[in-house]
Amino acid sequence: LNRLGADPKAIRAAYTLLIMALNAVDELTAPSRPPQAPSMSQVRVIWQSEAILSGPSEYWISVINVGRQVKLQDVQAAYLEQVAVTEDISEPVGHIVASLMHVGDVLSLAPGTIPTSPQGEGPHQLAHAYMSSATELAPPVLIPIADLSTSLRPDGQQAGPASPDEDYFLGDDPKAGANKKMKRAFCEPGNTITNPPLRLAKEIALNLFGKLQCGEMVFSSSDAGAMEAAFASDTLTPQLLKPAMGEVMARVLETINSSVKKNPEGKKAETTLKNFVKGLAKKSGGGKKK
Repeated sequence: LNRLGADPKAIRAAYTLLIMALNAVDELTAPSRPPQAPSMSQVRVIWQSEAILSGPSEYWISVINVGRQVKLQDVQAAYLEQVAVTEDISEPVGHIVASLMHVGDVLSLAPGTIPTSPQGEGPHQLAHAYMSSATELAPPVLIPIADLSTSLRPDGQQAGPASPDEDYFLGDDPKAGANKKMKRAFCEPGNTITNPPLRLAKEIALNLFGKLQCGEMVFSSSDAGAMEAAFASDTLTPQLLKPAMGEVMARVLETINSSVKKNPEGKKAETTLKNFVKGLAKKSGGGKKK
């Protein structure tokens, strides 16, 4: 309910950079992608605010109709999986309204499919159930996806905001930043359960690029299990894995940053977010004192 301070310019800037990053990485990984695999060229981007404002009366009528027809317990179930129930009644009420508006958002966009992570499944299920029972629209197909985390902290210590050295960000320096962070990443020898570099190797290097070379060892897209086994037996060591993944992350960041710098809209979005962060620092007393 309060991402980026609910600042519409900052929110749009963040999504602009995200879309540009997805397009850049899609182009970078195209040579290693199977011919029939989906790509960003098949994606049509619709800004939710524009879709809603194209028919504001219809949108709010649809939200009201949703509120009239769905049960309160179903709306509560849509958000209680994601937020803790507090004694402050304003927070549950806010989430109820947001859940109803989410159904209105889906109705206005009428998507054929919705990729959904465990954190976002509740509201999507609510929209799917409403469209199935109360409208003539075909409900979207919900496609479960696993969360992709770029955190470099141990898996059990990822709660709360990460420090600049504990995660990868779109604006990171491709060379110094990527390698510096990977060198500091938690990577215990033989540990395949909690190992950020190993996780990124499987999810980014193997899934997106199709292979990863660590010293004399080469792992292909079908070798995730073999990679884990090699790390568990200490054949693949942190000293081999980290430099290889540092190069992969540097390549990804270089591609994204280059795409942003070449695009006027991307540079404008980047400036907007930097100004937003500076504003937060001033409000919290982190700015320079006169």
